[in-house]
Amino acid sequence: MSERLEAHFYLTDGKPEAFNISMYNFPYTIVKKNDRWQNHPANKMEMTSGLVVAVSIAIGEPVV
Repeated sequence: MSERLEAHFYLTDGKPEAFNISMYNFPYTIVKKNDRWQNHPANKMEMTSGLVVAVSIAIGEPVV
């Protein structure tokens, strides 16, 4: 059985090397390191790598 999952987020700031989102009332900063998007070490909550990729695609950032 497969089910469709959804995540609702808001882009709050975007720069070439980082972007900030708010998802379910938690702020996240995603940074580009070695041409890959990843969680900023200061994030209180950590997003899984698959969700980081999905969010970066959704906001129109290329994924390497």
